[in-house]
Amino acid sequence: MLIGINWTSPQTLPIIQQLLHDNVADFCEISVDNFIHLKPDVLRAALSDVPISLHILGSRFLEKSSCQLKKMAASLRIFIDALKPIYVSDHLVKFTDAHSQLTFLAELNYEKDFSHVLSRVSEWQERLGQTIFFENYASTSSHGSQTKFFASMMRETKAGLLFDISNAYIAEINGACRFANWLPQIKQTQHFHVAGCRFFADTATAIDTHDVAVMDDVHALLATTFSEIDASNTQTLVIELDANIDYEFWKHEILTIKKILSTPKQYRAKPSKLLTLPSASHAEIEFESLWHTLFDFSPTSLNLFSQHKSEESVKSFLAWAHQNKLSMNWALHAHLLDWFCTQEKFKAHIDEKIKKELLSAAVTRWSSSGMDHFHAQGILLTSKHFPERAVGLWKSAAAEQAGKIVVLKISNQKIPPDDRYAISTEQGNWSGIQWELLPK
Repeated sequence: MLIGINWTSPQTLPIIQQLLHDNVADFCEISVDNFIHLKPDVLRAALSDVPISLHILGSRFLEKSSCQLKKMAASLRIFIDALKPIYVSDHLVKFTDAHSQLTFLAELNYEKDFSHVLSRVSEWQERLGQTIFFENYASTSSHGSQTKFFASMMRETKAGLLFDISNAYIAEINGACRFANWLPQIKQTQHFHVAGCRFFADTATAIDTHDVAVMDDVHALLATTFSEIDASNTQTLVIELDANIDYEFWKHEILTIKKILSTPKQYRAKPSKLLTLPSASHAEIEFESLWHTLFDFSPTSLNLFSQHKSEESVKSFLAWAHQNKLSMNWALHAHLLDWFCTQEKFKAHIDEKIKKELLSAAVTRWSSSGMDHFHAQGILLTSKHFPERAVGLWKSAAAEQAGKIVVLKISNQKIPPDDRYAISTEQGNWSGIQWELLPK
């Protein structure tokens, strides 16, 4: 079995390279959305000759037009042809519902969406020219039988399953799907994920977070899974870490899992302590999702919220976001700034530091949404609350360079009358940019 690590940001490249150099990990799964503005040979050079897989985060292939899929596939096939990945994987999630943006990624309705999804999966595989492995969803409530859906999809489209053991664990304790129901599909796949997750007592919900150690119960399920399927040299397992990334911590996680895989029966003998929790409401899950989306990128704003009954204030913002049909896309923090400046209890406290932090959070989130702007190198963002200036970000110019945030002074004649953004496709060059309205 090949043990892999996921590469999500240029900032983590030194740790990725060290884990590969020290033979702690065998291959690297690239979150291709975050690097699609670079040339494939840049990524190849950064990772030497280790095997590579490509993981797509935000294709939205279920909701884009055939014309959009054609353009997106053309960009991705350049990477596929050049890097020759072990596998290509994607997600089956909803970004919109009835053409309205959702405030967080939602699970499919496995019965209602079945025909449409199968049609799109077939088209997406055909355009990419290969089998795609789709990751199972970390269900927070039941949306029909996910296992039956995957069985039918795999049979009818020849698509694959990227089985995330942690996601299946989360789905079980959230009362949505028994882990054991996955065994027939598990036996048909070679590719796996595992990661840390968190429990939130207030909402009685477990959520996939990729920022903590893998739980003992998940270790037990990992042992169970691999003691019941035939071992193969073509199997892969990625130990994911998206935040709190540290060399020694990640190494310890990998070595622990390697030990489990070498002696699975020893760990399987330990009874799992799975506890099915009462299902959280849609509103509770949405609130939890919003909380972390907002404050992971804007800690100063969290301090401001904390001074004014933070939970009540976040729910007030969420209600405003619903009223204005806002989604959780990259512009969310710019919309939060607009909301702050309309609230009596907050607007007097919104200083330059908070304005810059919120606009910086927006462009930072934009930098990882590469599937919407394939060739973009930079973005400028203006706000009516931040006059005569724009916050900009240049994506990494090389695999090992972090994106650079800048604040520019703009002459009054060039400032848009409202909140806008502009994209540059050439590093260091803002000439000829076109201003667009912020997406909702």
